[in-house]
Amino acid sequence: MKILRLLTSIVLLTIAIGTLNGCTRPGEDEFNKGIEAQRDNQLEQAKKLFHTALSKDPSLAEAHINLGYVYLREKNYDKAWEETTVGLEKDQRKSQDHRHGTDVAGSGGSGLQ
Repeated sequence: MKILRLLTSIVLLTIAIGTLNGCTRPGEDEFNKGIEAQRDNQLEQAKKLFHTALSKDPSLAEAHINLGYVYLREKNYDKAWEETTVGLEKDQRKSQDHRHGTDVAGSGGSGLQ
C-alpha cells in the first residue's frame, strides 16, 4: 500500500512539474498562436504560424486542417483541399493507431485536439 502511494505521488509530481515547465510538443505554441490569429481574422499571420508549426512537427494534423481553412478563406481552393486532405489523413492514421494501441508516445499523438 505504501508503494502504491509513493508511485502515485511520483506520477502526480511529474505531471505537475511538466505542467509548470510549459511542457509542450514542438510546434504546439505556434499552432496555438495561429489559432488566435485565425480567430482575429489575421489570415497571413495565421498562415505563417501554421507553417512554422508544421516545420517543427509535420505530424500536426490540426495545423494542416487549419491551414486548409485559411487557404479556403483566401479562395485558394487547390491548397485548401491539399492541406485539409493531408490533415484528415494524418488524423485518421493517428486515430487508428490509438484504437489499435500502436501509438508510441511522441510519435504523432497530439494533445492539441
